[in-house]
Amino acid sequence: MKISEEQLKELVLRVLGELEAERKADNANHPGQKLYMLCVSPWSDRYMEFLREMETSDQYEIVPVIPSSWKDMGYEARLMETKACSHILHRSCEKPADLETAITVMPVVPRDVLVKTALCISDTYETSWISECMDKGSRVVLLRSGLARFSGKEKPAYRNRVMNYYRQILEYGVEICSVDEFTGRAPYESPGHSPAGETASGNDTQHPDTKKKRVWNSLHPAVLYSFSKAIL
Repeated sequence: MKISEEQLKELVLRVLGELEAERKADNANHPGQKLYMLCVSPWSDRYMEFLREMETSDQYEIVPVIPSSWKDMGYEARLMETKACSHILHRSCEKPADLETAITVMPVVPRDVLVKTALCISDTYETSWISECMDKGSRVVLLRSGLARFSGKEKPAYRNRVMNYYRQILEYGVEICSVDEFTGRAPYESPGHSPAGETASGNDTQHPDTKKKRVWNSLHPAVLYSFSKAIL
């Protein structure tokens, strides 16, 4: 039986569609780890960029946490259009009960959030969310591309103080990395855990399934250098 080129194309597309449907059904039955994308006002395209970067990953169930006003402004619909977005959580709702086992990612990091987190001040929605994550020992990730940059006009004393705030939150276990590092597409040494987390034989007791990931101290010079490039 001869098959025309057009018929072959339709057959391939149908098979690919069935495979994609099976993949989505499997993901629905076995959702990945909950990941809350904590958003701050005003709107930034970095949120869409992060979700698009995550579309090829099935590891996470991504839930954007957004201001309620974004629904009327059309931003909620934009987020929902991406394949990576599972559903939306409005900031007017209570904080989720699964923060302890979830990951929080901030694609945009205003400097006041950095400062208040370093000083353990939790008087805004974002800082109270991070504070609760700290209390529960859950993972908080700040994307390096979203850090507020220096203007270059600051006095050295001011710049040094801000850098000390970065060092402080790294000591708390907050991670600063790129999207590629977070997803594993680039080498990444996860900060926030000292080498004491390893056994005497060198096996990582905290991440037995990722022994190739050597854990560095949060103040390792390479860790500090990696994010200082993003803000200087």
